[in-house]
Amino acid sequence: MSQLAVLITWRDLTGTEPTMAMLEELLSRFRLSAVLLGITRIAALLKTWQNEPDYETDRQLARKFLPTYLPGIRALCAQHANRITFSRLNLLFVVKQACRVCKLDGKNVESDAEVEEILSCCLLANDLLLGRMPQPTDTVIDKAANLLPFANYVPRNSYPTDLARNLLIMEEVTPRLAGRRDYIDLAELFRTATGLTPRDFCQLAFACSIRFITNLETQINDPATGFLLTPQYFRHSAAAPEAIRFFFDRLSTTPAALQAEAQRDSHGADFLPLQRHPLVQYDVDAYIICARVPTPLPAPVIPPK
Repeated sequence: MSQLAVLITWRDLTGTEPTMAMLEELLSRFRLSAVLLGITRIAALLKTWQNEPDYETDRQLARKFLPTYLPGIRALCAQHANRITFSRLNLLFVVKQACRVCKLDGKNVESDAEVEEILSCCLLANDLLLGRMPQPTDTVIDKAANLLPFANYVPRNSYPTDLARNLLIMEEVTPRLAGRRDYIDLAELFRTATGLTPRDFCQLAFACSIRFITNLETQINDPATGFLLTPQYFRHSAAAPEAIRFFFDRLSTTPAALQAEAQRDSHGADFLPLQRHPLVQYDVDAYIICARVPTPLPAPVIPPK
């Protein structure tokens, strides 16, 4: 059964008011792809796709990467054991802001102090995600709207089931309706829109996710190839080479394109740019997945009746 965890915030630790300008200043001098890869590794170690918070790993990461803030973090955790520093939501928030302000040719992350600069942004994010502080005069709708971004605070563990259900609908349910005058061939629309059959997409999406949730210790000790997805990863699969190519073309983007999209849509808790293109090119034929944005089976455009 999942538990409720409470975020440790910048305001908790410092007693000062965080601003977006502070977060942007911390991030802006670093190379975007280096920040994205670092966040990807943190998300993998935390297993942020699971409902159950990993308190021990969260504490270990705070000890290793946030030494300046560690005394305050320990004090808060001693008062309430369910406090956490890192979550899927704040990692996504930092990724989104990094896409906006980091330089494509910026500084590589080269020291422990620079790692702490970047990950301290998660503390700022834990405050800034809320958008505005609740007021005693807030109506019910005000409170609901303010907390809406936190609908993704606790991840849902139904995505493999969602893939299977959508595949079942397209392959077995909708063909039974082929005799209807208003029948729409969803599988064919999907193939036309993506270049992939629904089955190819589901198989590749599931296989792709395995890369980022298994052999974590081995990958973290392999900085050259750890947490990087390449087309070679599928070399022993039954997927056709053209299906693999379409899969990467459909779901990937470059740091430059991701930055342009994030800058056009700068709302802090809107992660659609990352959801549209969960694979971000890190190098030639090497991709990362940023902080586990759920990517449902992309639906083809269905014309109105």
